[in-house]
Amino acid sequence: SSRFRAIRRGRSSGAGPAGPVAGGSSRTQRHPTSCSAMAVAVERFGRDAFRSLKRVQIDSWHLLSGNRSLLLRDLANELLLGTPASKKTPVGAYVDHQFLGDKFYWMGHRKLSIPGSFDVGLATVRRRPQTARLVLSVFEPSEERPALLYCTDRLSVDVAGRPTSHAATVVAALEATSAGFDGIRIGL
Repeated sequence: SSRFRAIRRGRSSGAGPAGPVAGGSSRTQRHPTSCSAMAVAVERFGRDAFRSLKRVQIDSWHLLSGNRSLLLRDLANELLLGTPASKKTPVGAYVDHQFLGDKFYWMGHRKLSIPGSFDVGLATVRRRPQTARLVLSVFEPSEERPALLYCTDRLSVDVAGRPTSHAATVVAALEATSAGFDGIRIGL
């Protein structure tokens, strides 16, 4: 439908509402079923899919640009584990995870109202023994559909930085955030 024609997908380097491709990649343009799959994903990540949303302030576009967004990674971690994003890990301290493969899916016809306040919700859409695919939905305060879907893979690592199985607390958090999303097949 026409409301999904404005889907913008970017792997960063300035991709956003003014991103490089409208309507998805050239593959999406050749295969219209990809657009309908994305429409299903947008419906799946609506506001009512999340048990709790958090209100956040985004002060500048630069916080969402580049190859990765440290702000969105911190928010995903905070919503997953309940640790405040403001509680930074000291340099050199053991970190039990890494984020890989950030993807930004911009939805809608207009830019986010930045600077401004937004609601964010987290979902786990795929779990494996060492990794999990997390999707952070960013909503304008009065909107039911997300303006941005931010996807990243969270890899659990040991002290040496090698992949390892998730800790019990992470497994519980992943299960809690996968309610309603477990087992669905979407291309995020």
